[in-house]
Amino acid sequence: MKRRIINQLASIIGSGNILTSTAELEAYASDASIYKAYPRAVLIPTTYRQLRNAVNVLRKHGLAFTPRGGGSGLAGGAVSDSVLIDFSRMNRVLSCDLHARTVDVECGIVYDRLNRYLLGKGLFFPPDPSSGDTCQIGGMLGNNSSGARSVKYGTTRKYVQELHILLPDGRELIARDFKIGSKEIEQLFLEYPQLGNIYRLISGNRDEILKAYPRLRKNVCGYDLRTMVEKLDQGIFALPQLFIGSEGTLGLFVSAKLRLLPLPGEKLTSLILFEKLDQVGDAALDFLRLEPAGLELIDGNTLDLIGRERFDLPPSAEAMLIVEFDDPPFDEKVSALKDYLKKYSLSSEPVFETDPKKQAALWGARKAIVPTLYRLDKNARPWGFIEDAAIPSEKMPEFIRFLNRIFNENGLTCGIFGHIGDGNLHVRPAINLASEGGQRLARSLFDRVYDRIFELGGSATAEHGDGHLRAEVIPRMYGDKIYNLFLRIKEQLDPQYRSNPEVLLSKRNFLENIDFEKVVRECAACGKCNNYCPSFEVHKSENMAARGWVRVMLAENFSRRDAKKELAGCLNCKSCLIVCPAGVDVSRYIIQRRSEHPGFWGKQIFGLMRNQKRFEEIAGFSGGLLRLFDNRAMRPLLELASMPFARIDRERILPSFTKKTLRQKYPQLASDNGGDVAYFYGCADNLLDSNTGPSLINVLQKHGFSLSLPEQKCCGMPQQTYGFFDYEKENAVYNLESLDRYKYIVFSCATCLGQVLSYPHLFKEGERYYDTAKSVASKCYDISEFILRFVDLKLNSNSQPLKRITFHQPCHLREAGRQEQAEELLQNLPGTRYVQMEDADFCCGSAGTYNIFHYEDSMKIFERKKRAVKKINPDLILSNCPTCIMQFQDGLKSREIACHSVELINHLCVLDE
Repeated sequence: MKRRIINQLASIIGSGNILTSTAELEAYASDASIYKAYPRAVLIPTTYRQLRNAVNVLRKHGLAFTPRGGGSGLAGGAVSDSVLIDFSRMNRVLSCDLHARTVDVECGIVYDRLNRYLLGKGLFFPPDPSSGDTCQIGGMLGNNSSGARSVKYGTTRKYVQELHILLPDGRELIARDFKIGSKEIEQLFLEYPQLGNIYRLISGNRDEILKAYPRLRKNVCGYDLRTMVEKLDQGIFALPQLFIGSEGTLGLFVSAKLRLLPLPGEKLTSLILFEKLDQVGDAALDFLRLEPAGLELIDGNTLDLIGRERFDLPPSAEAMLIVEFDDPPFDEKVSALKDYLKKYSLSSEPVFETDPKKQAALWGARKAIVPTLYRLDKNARPWGFIEDAAIPSEKMPEFIRFLNRIFNENGLTCGIFGHIGDGNLHVRPAINLASEGGQRLARSLFDRVYDRIFELGGSATAEHGDGHLRAEVIPRMYGDKIYNLFLRIKEQLDPQYRSNPEVLLSKRNFLENIDFEKVVRECAACGKCNNYCPSFEVHKSENMAARGWVRVMLAENFSRRDAKKELAGCLNCKSCLIVCPAGVDVSRYIIQRRSEHPGFWGKQIFGLMRNQKRFEEIAGFSGGLLRLFDNRAMRPLLELASMPFARIDRERILPSFTKKTLRQKYPQLASDNGGDVAYFYGCADNLLDSNTGPSLINVLQKHGFSLSLPEQKCCGMPQQTYGFFDYEKENAVYNLESLDRYKYIVFSCATCLGQVLSYPHLFKEGERYYDTAKSVASKCYDISEFILRFVDLKLNSNSQPLKRITFHQPCHLREAGRQEQAEELLQNLPGTRYVQMEDADFCCGSAGTYNIFHYEDSMKIFERKKRAVKKINPDLILSNCPTCIMQFQDGLKSREIACHSVELINHLCVLDE
């Protein structure tokens, strides 16, 4: 794009809201689909005014534009070589009317964020897409999204009352229902004659439309003219319905007024295993009479794939149904369900659960399908190129048998699952799309499957949209007359084809523009990681988020200079790894790039840390100097002096260094005293003036445990974060030799725990220390977990007045999978009332040294925590990570507001001496 146009756009939306560098455009070159295209530029407006003025500049210069939401679409609807407009920063709730049960939102708000906002109001926005923690409302409108619970609640279009749309010609439109013959619709057609023309096109082709559209519970192929016709028959010109499902081809969604429902209460989940696949179609029709909230199918071949033994599933089951209800009481529905089941052949007794944890276990098999497929073959990935068919429910078994037959013919592994209550099937064959043979096979399967779908009276897509992927089959589904009608509607509103011109009405081969590098990567680019990434929380741009970093770091033309801010953005919090269905640790890609050019100061500091005694002496000396500066008169000077390397803000609450290390304070525990329990205290609790170490020692000793403080070095996480892998491994060897002789190893630092648990990954199988690393990892416990499992706590039940306490989950404690034990320990302590923190599982922004070198961004990340704390107003915030605790103390400007869980336990402990 020409520099003068870029400057024009920058003057409108701000230079920080337009992205043009190679690294930035690489991050936006794909979405969750199989496609790749490099945009000319990326605009990230923050207001409607910025959006409107920017679009007018693009129109003036004849440039096409493509809207992008969460990038979770599977059909390539947000991949384009035009100018991308990312709506992520237009994410506000504008208003909420509790009486009318409506909410006005900007279209960049994420679905889950909206429902979290509504949770406290007892309301929810019902469509339930599986990408709900990633997709934005604008994307849901563009695709008419739905999900597992749409069998009861329907699709997005059911809940849209009004839309604020920016038309391709630069004018704004408030789209709502208009009564035919009213003065309002006359005024509408006078102001927007194109809409009058569209009205006449649809009404004049009523019979052809009704004949061409299959009668299905869900269908988002092409424009939804059937709903328009049905509304016209009721005397309504349903203008929002024209735009919903149009994938940005008719205009840009700015904001929406959405209808809400009361939040359902308790749920009941049932798992039913059928011996005959042919019976599930009839069973689904029976179950629909009971109005379930969810009705999911998994076929027998897919059960084999994910492992029947793993989920305790009998070998005779040819199909599994999950049925869920959310309208208690459930007795009558359970009784009716059991009556229906008497006429079917079951492999085992049906299971009914109301406990949330047990319900999650029942859904485990359903959620394991795609991750399992990703791990089977590093080249053949389960890409969804035939994955969203809508089929009449009674014909579902016939369609599944057809699929299994053609996949078996071609030797393909495939996952088949879906929302049988809606007749919506998701099909994921594992195929290597990067090979010529794989592409030929994909082309053949594509044609055969869609031909069969249309023969059965189905639709090419039920909820994922057409995009680039299915655009070529739209004429095959509807015929030329309806397809030409789509074109004429498009030309009324966008005659120059400027608004998302490459999707839905394109006849381009679905195999064009495949991202051959991406389709063999372990990362599916689903985008789930982005909204758990603390960097994305601050920047709201793809190049500063986990998914975008995969593309940037693995790009063939990677440039360290061009990707400087992307390289610095990762906190190594492992949130991406924790939530990734395929188990991808994005931070590893970034750290690998960092290791190619490790920093000078990092090398000096980590080199110094190799001599533990010398490092402790220097840390003590530096702590003394810090104390001299930690006063109101000297803090401005300290802030100024720190600027070249970091920023020690003058208002920041600084940690104080201890004059004695933990081993110096407890020399009797520092010697080899034959204790069973080793305490890995880590750098922070060893060098800082903290009560965590003494509290842990006191609690375990007074409960009869023989404790040791073995020699140890830094766990190695800081070295890993900055790419000093040799130092990381060297420290691991030292610690393994020191720790292996103990029966138990306890940790007060979640980061240290997570790092020691990962030591086996530093060694190849058969390499020296590999077995030792596995042995040590098997003996590691977070202190809360250890207390729960092995300590019979004796606590003072006559403590002070009731304290409201809450818990922040450290990222690396979640990585280790020990966060539930930490919360369980705190939930019934005497003298306390446990209150759940909203977003307890979201990073606080500390991340060790990230807080030092990126203080402003760190505090912006912490704002989300600050809001969560304000909602519950606790007396004490607990966490099992020293740097998280310091972040809360500094962010809330109180040393007393946060401490380690074991400090509270120690305070409550009462034992006879």
